[in-house]
Amino acid sequence: MNRDAQDTHAPPEPAAATDAMTAPGTLPARSGVLPEPRGQVTDATAIPCAHCLRPAFTARIAAELDRGAAINLVAAPGQGAGRLLANLKALPAAGPRLVANLKRHRRHQPGLVADLWHQTGLAGEPPADLAALCDRLEQDAPEAALLHRFDALFGDPELDPAYDDAFIGALNALRNRGLSLI
Repeated sequence: MNRDAQDTHAPPEPAAATDAMTAPGTLPARSGVLPEPRGQVTDATAIPCAHCLRPAFTARIAAELDRGAAINLVAAPGQGAGRLLANLKALPAAGPRLVANLKRHRRHQPGLVADLWHQTGLAGEPPADLAALCDRLEQDAPEAALLHRFDALFGDPELDPAYDDAFIGALNALRNRGLSLI
């Protein structure tokens, strides 16, 4: 088998996702220049990722989340995005990482908020919506919300109407509130 044939079956390199995680006002990841850290930051080289699907990539994403980055990770089905999120949740971090699959919650947005709320370990009833959840998280601890299958919110005629402009606005506001998002 020639080398070209082997390369067609290999999973794509995560370079496209690395470029996508570049925030306005920062240089692309390949330049080696990172935004200024906020608070306690985990060094990417110190993150134990030997068990991860793509160890170096996972460590880099973890370090960016600890810096407060908002990351858009785009992956085709079967490319390991779900495993990346599971690996990120299991790694040591500057704050807890909350994981939710939006496909499971697309028809009931309060279920998403309740799922994220229960992962925080905070006492009491879940907040009414994502904005209220962010208010509470901002007060109690820096968090990273890892939302998987965001594409499930588009084109579903049975989508919960609570996934409206206010929900999208709350997602956009996370970075300004000190919460990370992937």
